[in-house]
Amino acid sequence: MNTPKDVLAVTGAGLAGLALFGWPVLRALQARSWPQVQGTVIRAEVEKQEGVSDGTKPRVHVEYAYTVDGTRYVASRMTFFDFSMANRRRYKPGSALVVRYAPSNPSDAVVDTSISWSQYGAVWFSALFVVGGLVTAIRLFLAHPAGVP
Repeated sequence: MNTPKDVLAVTGAGLAGLALFGWPVLRALQARSWPQVQGTVIRAEVEKQEGVSDGTKPRVHVEYAYTVDGTRYVASRMTFFDFSMANRRRYKPGSALVVRYAPSNPSDAVVDTSISWSQYGAVWFSALFVVGGLVTAIRLFLAHPAGVP
């Protein structure tokens, strides 16, 4: 990594990783402070989605209803991350769940705000690329103050 192109590539990859992995982590952290209300699962099913080699990839789709200030809302976001097939057994129609909603927009809701270590790790790994790229850029600049060869 001795050229400006290398620096841009590494820093760009880190920034892309931060955007891809950091945004859901940030949203989950923000949602932890949102108000909570009781909700009810109204639909829970496995849907087939276009996907990998066999052409389908199962996806769990859960819809829930909740009420804020007398207005009923229906939402389907369970988490800001990938919703596992293993979770489908937890949510049966008619079952209760706790819903967090954005105070400025009650239709923006989520059920699970947990963040795994691997999700934090992806953010830190991406940040290392950014820092590494910036450190290398500074080293290149100091080695060639009049311009990069």
